[in-house]
Amino acid sequence: MVAEKFYGNGIDMCLGIDLRARFRLRHCKPTGHRYGEAMKIIVGKHAKNIAAGILSLYFLLVASYLIDSPGIYYDEITFVNISLGGIHDHFVHKRIFGIPVMMMPYIGALKSYIFSPVFQIFGVSAASIRIPAILISCCTIYIGFLLCKQVLMPDNGMYPILFAAVLATDPAFIINSRLDYGPVVLMTFLKLLSLYFFYKLIRTRS
Repeated sequence: MVAEKFYGNGIDMCLGIDLRARFRLRHCKPTGHRYGEAMKIIVGKHAKNIAAGILSLYFLLVASYLIDSPGIYYDEITFVNISLGGIHDHFVHKRIFGIPVMMMPYIGALKSYIFSPVFQIFGVSAASIRIPAILISCCTIYIGFLLCKQVLMPDNGMYPILFAAVLATDPAFIINSRLDYGPVVLMTFLKLLSLYFFYKLIRTRS
């Protein structure tokens, strides 16, 4: 038996194939099949995340359709003056060291400063005013999905996807994101983001 084992190993060595390699060749599936199975595992594991991403993309396409219509509302452009450097005092409620910090007594200048580089690059138009707000709302949908996963852990089922689907198809959310005459887009995004990190912190500590 020892001689047979030695003889078998000798043949393997002569052929340049060791027993483990022979086992792999005999029992492993073709590379293409293994790749397909690996992709199925990855897609299955991240199916909900992929679905939420698709819903966000759907929202982007719907909300940005015919972006110039309807025409620009008065309340959509109240932040533009500060974005362009606060050329005059229209919609500048308060300055600190000459820097505008409040657009109105109840609205800060954060949106103005976020949009400032957009206007510097693309100019001021319906598209440059509306598309960034729509993109922020796309992020809001995904953050809302992640928040639902955190709140409903460990068995959250399809509720996070349902939440994302409701947001992505809600006409009120679409029109308010497109026109953002509130302004509410940044407020909604930051609130959900804060809640997400709050619940994540709780889960981490517990």
